[in-house]
Amino acid sequence: MAILTASMLNYTVSERRGNERNRLILRTKNAAENICLYGAEQITTKLYRLRSATTMAFIGGSNQVTLPPESVLQAASKKYSAGDSTMEIFAGLTSATGLQFIDPAVSPNDPNAGLQVNTATVPIISKATGWHSALGNITSYARQDLAVDFVPLFQFGVFYNMDLEIWPGANMTLAGPVHSNGEINARSAPGFTATIAFLDRVSTSKGFYADANKQGDSIQSNGAIMSGAGGDAPVTFKHTTTGTATAIKSSSNVWRDHKYGNSSETTTTQNNFKVFATNTYAINLRTSVHGVTELVLPAVTGYSKTDNPATATEDERDNGRQIISPPNHQDWNGTSWVDTTDSGAIKEIKISRQAGLYIVANPDDTTRTGKLPDGSNITMLPRTYRAFLNTVGSDLSHTIQEVILPGQPCYGYNNNGTPTDDTDDWMYVNNLPNRYTTSTVIGHNQFLRMLQPSYTHVRRYNGSAWVATDATTLPDGAGYTTGSPTMSSFTDGYFFDMRRATNNSGLAALGASGSFRSSNAYTPRPIAKIDFDLTRFRMCVERTLSGTSGNYAASDTASTIYVVSAPNSGNWTNSIFNPSGTAAAKSLGLGGSFTTFPTSTTLTAQDPYRMYLAPSAPTSAAVITQIATDPSVYAVGGADLVSNSSKKPWYDGVTVYIHSVDAEKRAKTSGVPDRIDSGVRLWNGRGPIISLDGTTYPNKTGFTFCTNDAAYIIGHFNADGTINSTTTATGNGGYSARYPDSANEKLCAVMADAITLLSQPVYSSGTTPYSQSGGWSDSLSAHATGSTAAAWATTQPSSSNGSDGSNTSFVPAALPWSGRTAGTSGSARTTKFDATTTEISSALLVGIVPTKHNPSGLTDGPASSGQNGQVSGGLHNFPRLLEVWGSSGLYIRGSMVAMFESRVAMEPWSQRVYSAPARTWGLHHNLASAAHDLPLEPVLLGARRLGFKEITAAEYATLKAAIEALPH
Repeated sequence: MAILTASMLNYTVSERRGNERNRLILRTKNAAENICLYGAEQITTKLYRLRSATTMAFIGGSNQVTLPPESVLQAASKKYSAGDSTMEIFAGLTSATGLQFIDPAVSPNDPNAGLQVNTATVPIISKATGWHSALGNITSYARQDLAVDFVPLFQFGVFYNMDLEIWPGANMTLAGPVHSNGEINARSAPGFTATIAFLDRVSTSKGFYADANKQGDSIQSNGAIMSGAGGDAPVTFKHTTTGTATAIKSSSNVWRDHKYGNSSETTTTQNNFKVFATNTYAINLRTSVHGVTELVLPAVTGYSKTDNPATATEDERDNGRQIISPPNHQDWNGTSWVDTTDSGAIKEIKISRQAGLYIVANPDDTTRTGKLPDGSNITMLPRTYRAFLNTVGSDLSHTIQEVILPGQPCYGYNNNGTPTDDTDDWMYVNNLPNRYTTSTVIGHNQFLRMLQPSYTHVRRYNGSAWVATDATTLPDGAGYTTGSPTMSSFTDGYFFDMRRATNNSGLAALGASGSFRSSNAYTPRPIAKIDFDLTRFRMCVERTLSGTSGNYAASDTASTIYVVSAPNSGNWTNSIFNPSGTAAAKSLGLGGSFTTFPTSTTLTAQDPYRMYLAPSAPTSAAVITQIATDPSVYAVGGADLVSNSSKKPWYDGVTVYIHSVDAEKRAKTSGVPDRIDSGVRLWNGRGPIISLDGTTYPNKTGFTFCTNDAAYIIGHFNADGTINSTTTATGNGGYSARYPDSANEKLCAVMADAITLLSQPVYSSGTTPYSQSGGWSDSLSAHATGSTAAAWATTQPSSSNGSDGSNTSFVPAALPWSGRTAGTSGSARTTKFDATTTEISSALLVGIVPTKHNPSGLTDGPASSGQNGQVSGGLHNFPRLLEVWGSSGLYIRGSMVAMFESRVAMEPWSQRVYSAPARTWGLHHNLASAAHDLPLEPVLLGARRLGFKEITAAEYATLKAAIEALPH
């Protein structure tokens, strides 16, 4: 018996030791796996920060991949402490494919089929050692292979970082890849028979639903509510390889979406959809049930329509907007605005930190604090702007040089010795050769134009002292005239956007029911202009690029442009307002033939379109003398802007960022905004937008423009307005919704809080003087688009009150950018002009106001106190509009990206301020090329874990040595 007992005890001890050993092995295996997973999470952000997929080891400095926290590792070994070699992680980028198109015909099962992707392969290896007092150490080794996909954003015809809704009233065809990080809801509007045809791959990280109003009901111009799942017209997708188009709706009237004909969604309906979509479309319709995950901007947490209270320092509703925000932007914390600090990864995705020409503008009548590209503060006096060249080093440091733009009224900053008192602060009048003039071939020389600053804030040197300027030394006209704008009278410095109105709160203001407007009048707010002229910008860039740094010499003396001044018989052939007009070479100087420039004997002569460095010490006697005798030492040349051998401001192409100071601040006092509403407007963009020459500067072509403010594009943009409506026409000059006008047209992107497209102003030569006959006119911006009730602002929408705006008779101003003070062009009108056919060639990255948006807690002046009860407008209303388009077409070739919620133009969509155009939209053909060139194009990251396995100690040692041998 004793022998049996001893044997059993010995067996029990052995079994316990065996169990403990197995548990220890399991702990070390789990620890090794968790170390790999922890490393994988770090890799994606590090690769985006590097913006490179070159071979490297993640060892040392900011590239070091780190172990999980010590407390986590001690679950495997209580003896572990930081720095102990018993736990290790190594990772290296061993190869990358380079940017290449994944052909669906060749790789139909590749999740990236149909996209241009650069896939980096990163093996991650780990070592985890567990310890037991009786067993000692046991070590496990693991390998996790990670595929990181770099996906250029603008190759998507449509990309939504939130729910994508499509419910058109007219047929809609979508060419190019489509992706949503939310749901996709697609079906014709209720009561309509519009078809929706997807021609390329479609993916969503959530579900697909054939339900027009799943997110919410839409409110029509007369206040009626449009409800219901939608019309019965086909919604079709094509098979990846055969191209066969098949409708989602079956012949037995089953909408084969995530609900698959049922009233609710279940695992069964999801599986039915998965089988149907895979068999019918291959990979051209994939959703969450196919394993589709979000495509995100690295370092930016995923967007959510509601704030997660568990993340106290983050409001998920703000995510995505970082891409257009100024450096170290401010966030609203519920009670005040607070500064943020950009992380290294955030610095990489912000256009504001990377753009070569950085402009800070304060259109308000109070002094405000802006941000420089490096995130430091800058004091901005009322109604002033300053400009800087921004060069970013490999370590993300900044070299910032202030420059003076053509016609810029003033520069620099002087606190007058009283840094805590800004009432006596001032700037220096621009008295360099590019000072303001109206005597160029097209009139004034400013490409950035806003409200004119006060004489008291701009000083000049009178020979003995710095004194305030006057109408002679800072000419009236060096900025737009200020005033007290109302809808019935406003100067050139303002315009109206009828959607951006106090009490445009959604359902309460836009619906027919109730009496909200009777005590909350719909009140459009005046918007201060920050106007950016693409024609004059071209003249400046071409003149400056051809110049020698610090020298008067510049070889370019003419630019090929449209004439943007008032049309007349002398310039009509080349007028931008003539639908048949053509661009022509125009001289860049002054004088009778506009060919007078500075020379070696006339160093102080004006050079109206050249950029100059701002003197660093304008009050010093040496600088005063220098400007008076040889200001050419401040001339900017091409070598200051771009180089093929060293980092310069335009290292990736021509890039511009306008920081509109405090544009996001919406608080009001007695109903008046504390900070005036503003808008950055792109004028005179007809014809090819300026670009660096691809032969001289390879891989640096194209143009990218970004602002944190709301943006407006007026007229043809990067396109000549000659429309080709033949869908089968290819090549340069082909179908206008897909193909460039010519080889001179380079890719372009505009990114902003919101983007409104306004039609090309058109004039008639049949009157004297020539008068506007169609298109956008600022002087009519406060007018309604159609007949409306006299008390439109204070009565609810109805069949007799279907439009918001004034209907008083007014003769439009002579020029489309003039205000409503004295009409001088043509006959009196009671409504806006009808829109004209307009052509846009640009990727558009914007913010939207989501369906049933609840802005509570987002800002100091939310558009509504709670959920607004209105829809977003959907993809078919992606660009904001303010005119009656009728039969006029809106042709857009580019990419449409809804990345975030608007924070400036937060008022909900309204049908009462426009009528829809004939929509002819598509992915720009050149964006479908893996070799396309577009400056600072955002890159999305998608990480895929290709496999996890245990490895031996010998395999670990071999892989570790290989990784350590990689560059680092």
